[in-house]
Amino acid sequence: MCSMTSVVQGQVLGKTVLPIPTTTCWMETSYNTFKMYENYDRTLAHTIETQVISWSSLIQKLLQQHSSDLLQKGSIPGPSAEIRFWASRKNNLESIHHQLQSPSVEIMARVLEAMDSSYHPTINTLINNVSNALKEAQDVDLYLQPLDAQLFQLEKNGFAHIDKCTPALFHTIFLIWTNCQYYQRPAHIVVLLQELCNLFIEQASAYLPEDLLCREDTEESLLMTKKVVKALRCFRESYQAQKERLAKEGRYPHWDFPSAMAFSRFNQFKNRMLQLEKLFETVLEFQRMEKLEFGGVKGRLYSEQVSKIHNEFTNYCQALKHSKNNPLDFTSQAFEVEYNGFQRRIAEFERRLANLLCLAFKDCTGLESALKMLTIVGPFLERRQIRQLFSPSFILLQQHFSEELENCTFLIKSQLNQVDGGVSKNMAHTSGVLKWAKMLKERIETPWEHFRLLFDLPAQSTEMVNVYSTYRDMLSLLDQYEEDIYTEWCNDLEQSCLINLNQPLISRNPTSGLISVNFSPKLAEILKDVKYIHTLSKNTIPPAAITVFDSRDIFRKYLNSLQLVVQWYNHLKTTALEVELSLIRADLAAVDLQLAKAETSLTWQDQDCWSCIQSTKHLVQDLAHRVSRAKENFDTIQSVIKGWSKKAMFSRKDNKKSSLIQLESRTDYMSKEYSSMKRDGDFIHQLIQVNMVLFHADPASKGWQSYLEYVDEVVVEGLFSYINHSLQFFVDNMESLPSQPPLFEAQLILNGSVLCFSPSIDRDAGDGLYELVEGLIGDVFKCSMNIRRVADHLSMESYQWVTGKLVPISSSLWAKGGD
Repeated sequence: MCSMTSVVQGQVLGKTVLPIPTTTCWMETSYNTFKMYENYDRTLAHTIETQVISWSSLIQKLLQQHSSDLLQKGSIPGPSAEIRFWASRKNNLESIHHQLQSPSVEIMARVLEAMDSSYHPTINTLINNVSNALKEAQDVDLYLQPLDAQLFQLEKNGFAHIDKCTPALFHTIFLIWTNCQYYQRPAHIVVLLQELCNLFIEQASAYLPEDLLCREDTEESLLMTKKVVKALRCFRESYQAQKERLAKEGRYPHWDFPSAMAFSRFNQFKNRMLQLEKLFETVLEFQRMEKLEFGGVKGRLYSEQVSKIHNEFTNYCQALKHSKNNPLDFTSQAFEVEYNGFQRRIAEFERRLANLLCLAFKDCTGLESALKMLTIVGPFLERRQIRQLFSPSFILLQQHFSEELENCTFLIKSQLNQVDGGVSKNMAHTSGVLKWAKMLKERIETPWEHFRLLFDLPAQSTEMVNVYSTYRDMLSLLDQYEEDIYTEWCNDLEQSCLINLNQPLISRNPTSGLISVNFSPKLAEILKDVKYIHTLSKNTIPPAAITVFDSRDIFRKYLNSLQLVVQWYNHLKTTALEVELSLIRADLAAVDLQLAKAETSLTWQDQDCWSCIQSTKHLVQDLAHRVSRAKENFDTIQSVIKGWSKKAMFSRKDNKKSSLIQLESRTDYMSKEYSSMKRDGDFIHQLIQVNMVLFHADPASKGWQSYLEYVDEVVVEGLFSYINHSLQFFVDNMESLPSQPPLFEAQLILNGSVLCFSPSIDRDAGDGLYELVEGLIGDVFKCSMNIRRVADHLSMESYQWVTGKLVPISSSLWAKGGD
């Protein structure tokens, strides 16, 4: 009863407990009696033999268990089941081995041996079998522990990073196989691989959403499917790499079992993923038809036909997306039937689209339009059936290409017959010709590349051989033309560089005295040619040209500075007035002395060239800047003077033509006018003093006095214009015309019995109208007294003398006043 209780308790705990008697006193007594009297108890023998038979049955049942039992029952275990199986087997065998080493079993074995029982060898065999099985289980469990840690990390990271863990996982399996002797059996490794396949399939199925086929974003579904396919390929490649590694080393048993034994279910799942990948790729490719448009006369018709095909395809895809079949259930054949139907329908769409593309291609007018169409429909031509149906159109493309070759042949022959081969206005001669040849090469090479990439060319046909021969001849002719141009350019290049580099920096026109930068156009052309030829990276450039090209930055620096010097100097020579030239004659002489070196002895390859350029530049820049500021000051003086004559001194009230002259507050008004003129005069004198400093002029020099006289004339002309304009106001407004409004007002007043005018119109009256007009004219002339004389070295100190010139005008005013 105690033994039965122990057995049942072990089964509850998942352990194998042998029904071993708990007390051994009676067996020891029987064994001692047998030794003394050589007589044994048949009941004892039967009991012990019955126990041995029971142990043998239990142990044999345990030893016959295999890790593949779950797979054979139809379950889908993962690799963790393999690890748990060997851990459980080890624990059970350790328990059984411990039980078989108990004193009770030892006494039972002695009793059976003394009784010469036929079951005595059986109990020894059981002990040996358990011991051997325990060693195997302990060894396998030990080596499977690292795999358990890796599987835990793999499941923790998720499927997104599974491809990173896969190579390390198979490396661990390789180490288990090569180090664990008990595990070097195909049956064990096949079970482990099957369970790994189950794990990967489970992880992939969990990663993919259930509505994978129904999603609107087909591109996202394709990316997820590609991710799964990539992981599955990594799994198989990692297995294959370790298999080949075993075969190379040769010290361990090979994995020579059929791969279908381990990868049957894996291959089914992978094939389904490949089907989904192809389906999504096809959907994305055919969705491009929505943006496919054709030009030309029949372009609208072709576009409508493509739109019709696209609409039919879209409707079919919508019906496929709403199918109730699960695409991830790779054991079901329902989706397989739908997929085959999808392939047949796609083949129909491809035939219709290929026929439409052939018709559109025939309407292309030339090679350029044909290549444009091929570029647009290129993605569709990658599909095998469309490409196969479109291939006959190559004959038409071949004809277009032949015509293009003929045109290019005519162009190059025309170019060879030209005496002057310049073909580009924006490039140097040699680089322009080489550029033209390169462009012509690209013009024929680009279509040929389309031929190679888009078609399986019938290279053995007569037409194709002729076209290819013409193409090669054209390339050879262009290559030879480029070589001849380059050879011609290299001839005398060194001598040309040397001659032009030995030229002086500056050249002067003997007639006008103006200067210019003496950088040879031939040298500039060489620099441009070397720059372009250097980009071709196929010609050996002569050392002389390389030396010049390496100094291009230095030449650019020289040219920039010299061009500024030339610009400033020539501007001085051409814009300076005679009175200004007399003031800067000494400075110009110093500049000319400095320029003389650059005009005679200083060349482009002299070492001290830059220092001379810098000193000359600073000298000319300083002089040009001073003269420019003096001219700006003189322009300011002229602007102030011109401002005087913009309005007359007097005007009608509110500037209305029907109003009388403005005479209210006359005294204050004239005071403001004279003060303004005085301020302008003082400002003019300030600017003249600044110019004297800028010109470095001596106040007592004749040249400076000539300059002052010149400015003085400008001031006199300004005053004359101002006074003339103010007097002209009276002339214009005192014309005796019928429609002329009055300018002055005289009131007829009855004073008692006497009538009189106010103001008096009597010429001799002291406060009459005539005296008023004389006073206004006098106010106009007095403005010149408020400006100090610019040329103060002359005899007259003010500009009052200018009024003498205007006496005839004032006389005419008196005459008009009398009328």
